[in-house]
Parts: sequence; structure tokens; C-alpha cells
Amino acid sequence: MRPNVPPLGPANGSFTCVGRTLVACLVAVAACCGSVGSAAAAVEPYRANDFGGFRDVLPPGANGRANLVELAAFLGTGRRPPHNDDQRTLYERLLSATPGVTDGNLGELFKDASFGVAPGDQARAHSPREGLTITRDSSYGVPHVYGTTRVAAMFGLGYVAAEDRLFFIDVLRHSGRARLSSFAGGAAGNRAMDEDQWRKAPYTEADLQRQADRLGELYGEEGRKLQSDLAAYVAGVNAYIHEARLDVTKMPGEYAAIGRPLGPDPWKVTDVIATAGLVGAIFGKGGGNELDQMELRRSFVARYGSRRGVRLWREWAAYEDPDAPTTVRRRRFPYQTPPRRAARDSLAIADRGSLRRTRIVASASGSGTRRARGAGGPLDGLVATAGRGRAMSNALVVSGAESASGRRWRSSARRRVTSRRRS
Repeated sequence: MRPNVPPLGPANGSFTCVGRTLVACLVAVAACCGSVGSAAAAVEPYRANDFGGFRDVLPPGANGRANLVELAAFLGTGRRPPHNDDQRTLYERLLSATPGVTDGNLGELFKDASFGVAPGDQARAHSPREGLTITRDSSYGVPHVYGTTRVAAMFGLGYVAAEDRLFFIDVLRHSGRARLSSFAGGAAGNRAMDEDQWRKAPYTEADLQRQADRLGELYGEEGRKLQSDLAAYVAGVNAYIHEARLDVTKMPGEYAAIGRPLGPDPWKVTDVIATAGLVGAIFGKGGGNELDQMELRRSFVARYGSRRGVRLWREWAAYEDPDAPTTVRRRRFPYQTPPRRAARDSLAIADRGSLRRTRIVASASGSGTRRARGAGGPLDGLVATAGRGRAMSNALVVSGAESASGRRWRSSARRRVTSRRRS
């Protein structure tokens, strides 16, 4: 088995594999792993069982770790550790390469991401545990993980994640708990991020543990397999942390800079869940500006008339642009396209002057119930249904006392709860 895995996050702090959530990464890579046991993990030939070769680019580079000496060298001279920014040039070329990308110049824009290391390009091979071999290519320092069992392979993924991104993933697990300020300092940006994350995902440690514990109950065999994967992944992270505490060259220098010279606390499965919650809150959020769009639409109609105003508002609303360049030509891929015919009474426009804006403060109890409190107005005392088994995403809630019918309307969408005022 040979999952060729990119590191879980780039050195500049943007998201790549983590951007797709750590749990999703584990599931995707685990699909490549078999379960045949043997005494050692053999490194298979370059592109063995490959689907024809892949290319990717990870700006700036595969190595996101700088030990204390390397960090001091960077601060003093600007010199970066090996493979810390060696893919940036590839990425920058994309800005001027389009249009005009062809099969002939792909190698100038993306690096080879095929399974295995090309002959003569191997820089290092080592085995952190039995049944596991990790190789790295000399060109870009990308880890290639081979395991004789699924558990060994997942252990290797955790190990290389820590080897390349230990401080970065430590930041992520604290951010996922809305505790970045207590970890990296109370700068205004950190405090704002904590506030935003807690508003979106106010999970206690018990909440996080319950999510991990219920994977098997909720998803059957796949859930139990994921629990095993998570345990092996976490063991791999902790194996590297143990090594780094004994070898200062393996410890990211940022820990000394923030007054934590012994490095991070041991990893837990709940750290993966918290990180996934952070990524979900960043990339999974959407909507929530319906009221702003409603008011904008009304202003367009007032200025340009009903027909022209609606047409101009649709253009402004950034629906799918039919003139935008595309790369998929054989299939239609409609995205954010307005319905040809709206269902009867599916468009709710609030009466002019009927809206009052208020700040919502969210909190979570151990049971998971969330209470929304408004600074006066119709939202006072409303209790969301999260603790009663219903899930919701964005919600526009109007109390029955504020509606003409005295009732609150709910949409049929599984993850939405909304209300409208009947006129």
C-alpha cells in the first residue's frame, strides 16, 4: 500500500489538505490502504499501480517546520529551511500562464505528484514503527507513506503531518476550540477569531468526545473503521512529538518563541474533531445575508423599476456567469443558478420598515442546547432546537408574536430553519 500524501498544510498558514478537513483526508487516504500484514513495508517502484501520473502544487513548499536554529537563521538572514518555499515559483507562474496551459508546459507549473519517488530522486527513507516506511523525494521533500497494514499507514500519515506541520496543526486544534488567544497570545486578531469560532461551533470537550465516540453508532462499519484510523493517526502524531522532545532539531522553533520550549501537549482524537470543526466553519459557511440581499433588491426596484431592477439585481447577486472560462466541457455544472420558476410562496419579502437588527450571543451547555439572546426585540428568549435532535445552519427566525398569523414557518430543508412574516 502506498498512499502518496501531501503535507497537511502549507508553511504560510493557508489550507490545503486541512482545508478539506482532517477527517475527510483520513477517509480519502485510507481508501488507498489495504490490510495485508507482513513484517516490513516494501517501497514499491515509482508509479506502481498509478493511474497515469498526477501533478499538483503546494505553495510555498512541503516543509512547514523550522527548528530554533533555522528560525533564528531566517530572522537574521532570511534564509529558509529546505523545501520551505521551493514551490512558490511554480505557483507564481500560473498568474501569467493562462490562457495557454498545455500538456507541454504542465511541468513548469505543477510538480510531479505520482505515487512513489522517481529513480535517483530519493532523499531519505526511514521507519518510525514496524510495518511502516516513509520516503521523501529530494526535489521537493514530499513524504510517501507505505504501510503493510491500514493501521501502519494511518500511523504514518499522522507522523508526517507532525513532522511537516506540528506547530501549524497545533494552532488549528486550539483555534477549533476558540482558544487561539490562550495558546498564541491575545492579539486583537486572535481574539476576534476565537469569538467567531465560538459563535459557529461552541463545543465543549464532552461534545467533541461524544462526536468521536458516536462514529460507529452513526455510520456503522465505516464509522468504526474511521475510529480506528483516527486512533492510529493520533498515535503517529504523538510518536513524532515524543521524538521532538528528545531532539531539539525536530521541535518547531515557534514553541520557544511563545514560551513553550517543551512543545505541544500529546495529541487526542478530539483534536482532530476540533480541527475539522474549524475547517467546516471556515469553508462550510454560506448564506446568512438574505436580509441584505432583500433590501438591496428592493433598492434596485425602487430606482430602476420592477423589471429592470430585478434583472440588474440578479446580475449584481453573482449568479453563475455563462461567460466565465471553464475547464470542464463535457458536462454541465450549474452553480448558483436561479430557479426558472420559483415555487408559490417560496419568496418571502419582509415588509418595509418591519426589520430590527440585533446582536445574537450564542452559548452552549453540556447538553448541546444553544440559546439565542437579543439585545431587546423579538429574539429575546428564543431557544434553538439544536439540543432536541434537529440540525440547522443559517436561520432567519421571527417569533410568532411578530407574525400576522401567530405562527412560525419552517422550511422543508433538512438543515435550515426559517420563518417568514405573512402579510
